[in-house]
Amino acid sequence: MTDPVSALRRTHRRPPGHAGIPALLCSAALLLPVTARAQTIRGVVLEEGTTDPIQGATIQLLGPDSTLRAAVMSDDKGWFQLSAEKEGSYLLRPSHPSYAATRTDSVSVGRHEIVTVVLRMGRAPIPLEPLVVAARSRHPLAGFYERAERGGLGRFIHREYIEHRVAALPSQLLMMTPGIRLTRSDDRMSNFITMSGATGRCTPNIYLDGLPVPPGLTTIDDLTASELIEGIEIYDSYAVAPDIFPVPMNEYCGIVAFWSRRDAYRRTNWRQWWPGLLAIAAFVWLTRLY
Repeated sequence: MTDPVSALRRTHRRPPGHAGIPALLCSAALLLPVTARAQTIRGVVLEEGTTDPIQGATIQLLGPDSTLRAAVMSDDKGWFQLSAEKEGSYLLRPSHPSYAATRTDSVSVGRHEIVTVVLRMGRAPIPLEPLVVAARSRHPLAGFYERAERGGLGRFIHREYIEHRVAALPSQLLMMTPGIRLTRSDDRMSNFITMSGATGRCTPNIYLDGLPVPPGLTTIDDLTASELIEGIEIYDSYAVAPDIFPVPMNEYCGIVAFWSRRDAYRRTNWRQWWPGLLAIAAFVWLTRLY
């Protein structure tokens, strides 16, 4: 007895070779490149006036409403390729740090069409971020008068007081200051300054225009004259002094800072100053070294 299912299969059997045709057609469709079914815009980017290719240029594909649809970079030979979603009109916008586009090109591409274009760019300077340099010149006397106006824990001697004093040496401007004593040196016309400190009499840290005067090597009287002094500020302790002064040699004593007049350096004979200035420079260098 014949099986009904087997008979049905034999009745509907296809002719030989017919069954493989649809499978082959499907395989061929899968092997077709996608770009053949889409719209392709390809081209080359060249330097204006030459045939030199431009590598690393960014080419943007923009729609009619200037929306970005795709972007790609040119290769070492200047070539690029873009795919458009559908046919229509598009804009090509190239950009490069060292070049400027001569114009933005428009291109129309049809259905399943491949369009080849040539884009040209001209030499342009590399754009740099703007550099803003602000320079301010601030004379040390500005800080002196600001601190004097604020007051605080310092004592200040102004130019008006100095002009009414009969003092041949800068140190003599301190003769009427409470707690300050002057001692005449034996070998030169100068005075050593002492003041009352936390542990008794001590040698204060002397500064001229913000630079330390080396103790024992020279005195303030060796470096300047009383008529060249604009102001003096005095602090009984280093702890209460502003941090504009370098680290002192004696942290247990106070500070006496002399400030020169604005025109002092134009009126001074530098040959009288150079030994003291060299001593200050050597002192500052040694303190930073150690």
